Amino acid sequence: MKTNTRFLPKNGSIRKKSTGRSDVTKTYDTPAFNAISAGMTGEKDLFIIVSTEGDSVASYRKTDDQLAQIIEILGHLSQTTSEGKEINAIRDQVGCPPYTFSYVNTFYPGSEMGLVTGWEEHGMNTLAGQTIMPSVGDDAAERRQAVLYGVGNIQHLESIEAVFLDYFDPLCYSRCFSNDILSSQTEDGLTKYFVQWELLPDEAAAALKPALGETEFNSLMDILVQKTNNYGDADLRHSEQTQLQEPKDWDVFGNV
Repeated sequence: MKTNTRFLPKNGSIRKKSTGRSDVTKTYDTPAFNAISAGMTGEKDLFIIVSTEGDSVASYRKTDDQLAQIIEILGHLSQTTSEGKEINAIRDQVGCPPYTFSYVNTFYPGSEMGLVTGWEEHGMNTLAGQTIMPSVGDDAAERRQAVLYGVGNIQHLESIEAVFLDYFDPLCYSRCFSNDILSSQTEDGLTKYFVQWELLPDEAAAALKPALGETEFNSLMDILVQKTNNYGDADLRHSEQTQLQEPKDWDVFGNV
């Protein structure tokens, strides 16, 4: 798998503007595509994919609980960002690929080694059913965009960030922290965090395949590329060491 660079918002030098496709705003008969594309018309819209682990009531409740926690944290950060980028400015650094969220986690002081061990053995689970594994050596094939969100003790959040960047080495990265605790944390005051992960095209195709056909999927990806082109320069980590290769076409739908 080649490193996907279509969603890096670097004007000119990093990614090329999509050409040769004139039907990215085409309306299809697929209700799912029409609903998704209609929801992507706003300047601030991002495409977040989540799913449940199964069809049981417990699975739906688990996903709903995670989304409720994420919404609470994002709402809090929108008012009290103290470190990193404000939420509305994050897309300038990481673009608009299809995203998903990790589970919300609690950080306990001194638990950095526990994070390292868990990530090395199990990776980081997401709400799209994907497990994100740390990058291996100099192979950039699995490096992807990421945003780290957190509320609580800033020193703890910076400890999480240092370990996260070291082990996952995202291709493009931003952060959004607040040192104000959530109203639901008034008793324990613990630090909470989660990651907004880019989904690679084959992963997004696998998640959307029951609802979208290949043509609809390709058009949706092109809409996201066009949105990415509207933003500023990407914060490309280690760009001088990374050999970036842009795929000629999406060409992933038939492989999932």
